Amino acid sequence: MTVVKFTKKDLNFGKLADPGWYRVRINEVTTKVSKDGKSMNYLIEAEVLFNAENGDTTFAGVGIGGFAWMFNSKLLGPAISLLRVFDVEVQEDQEIDLKAAEGREL
Repeated sequence: MTVVKFTKKDLNFGKLADPGWYRVRINEVTTKVSKDGKSMNYLIEAEVLFNAENGDTTFAGVGIGGFAWMFNSKLLGPAISLLRVFDVEVQEDQEIDLKAAEGREL
């Protein structure tokens, strides 16, 4: 017999939240070598905590990840917007550990 057990994360997979502003928590930042092996991909997985406009928790636990929040070492400019949310002013030649965002809310 092959038995599977589904988690809340499994049940929320692919669920679409209603349009609005949501408070989210970054759960994991991972690094993967790109398909061609010439750059690095930085993937950020997060989950919805609640609707920031009205406090509704209907979509709590819905994941945000994959290509939604992915940066590549050849084009890091888009990552600057995320860092600004955490009051990080990026400077030329500055090195920043994206793993420090784990557990942070925005």
